[in-house]
Amino acid sequence: MNNSLNIGERIKTARKAKGWTGKDLAQKINRYPSQISEIEIGKKIPTIGTLELIANALDVGIGYLLYGEKRYESDFRNIFEVIKKNGSQSELRSLIWLFNVAILHETRRNQSAIEQKVKLLQKYEEAISQKKPVSEIKNELAAIDKAITETQTHIQSISPCVMEHLEISNL
Repeated sequence: MNNSLNIGERIKTARKAKGWTGKDLAQKINRYPSQISEIEIGKKIPTIGTLELIANALDVGIGYLLYGEKRYESDFRNIFEVIKKNGSQSELRSLIWLFNVAILHETRRNQSAIEQKVKLLQKYEEAISQKKPVSEIKNELAAIDKAITETQTHIQSISPCVMEHLEISNL
């Protein structure tokens, strides 16, 4: 299951969407530009730690970097079945661990978005009490609600599959 090129392409796409160069991303995560380049062209596979730094800097989920935007439970089941059938217990454990890291990352993103929403709601209340315009705050709230929904969807699509395979494999 060599997904490093797709990971690199998704990193590059997310980086360019922010208008950043490879050097910009490298500076933000305290890495060398050559490391970012090697990851983006698929020459190197990033560690989980580096992947999490990149995801945080680009404000995307690890799940997006690993699998693309729209991965659903059936995709995770298919990946597990291939590893279960053709791989070792060690590879299966590694894959489950990787999915758990993705769940943790998405949970952190969700918590951060909820904290942002609370602050915006306070700002919204202040603006209303001071009779200031609130349309910009409403737009920010809508964007945060979308992010919360997205992270919850990612978590819900990964979690059941991981739990089912942990029980089956007695890992």
